[in-house]
Amino acid sequence: MTTPTGGAAGVTLPTPDYGHVTDEVARETGRRNQIDIETYRGDLAAAFPPELRGRLDVLLFNPPYVVTDTEEISTTSLAATWAGGAHGREVLDRLLPEIPSLLSARGRFYLIALKENLRPDTPDDLLAAIPGMRGAIVVSRKCGRERLNVVCYTRTPSS
Repeated sequence: MTTPTGGAAGVTLPTPDYGHVTDEVARETGRRNQIDIETYRGDLAAAFPPELRGRLDVLLFNPPYVVTDTEEISTTSLAATWAGGAHGREVLDRLLPEIPSLLSARGRFYLIALKENLRPDTPDDLLAAIPGMRGAIVVSRKCGRERLNVVCYTRTPSS
């Protein structure tokens, strides 16, 4: 995720509650590449401080997207990193309503999704899941047994 910081792009990275290692790795990666990275730990959109809402130009999300039983989502085991619950969407569907309030006027939201997450031609169509925004698959690749899709959301002209 990038935010404007004094005219230059900085990187703001929310990490999950158990992401202390993620925080350290992100900051070290930034140091090695001479990029200032701020990390915030919390649950999905709650990780962002209020002053960042409406200011994100790019938001990237690689959610836990694998179709699993709902119970696997709340486990503290490694399975929680991939467990997406019903249709692989339970974690993702908690974040989607927050996206418009996080992005700047020109902001874009990118996420990784499996075919099973997309659910076209249903009321749960992922490409139409964010009011005021439209989604489009911009990249689709087979990675091992999975077909991964990168979905990009932009605001609709009336938003």
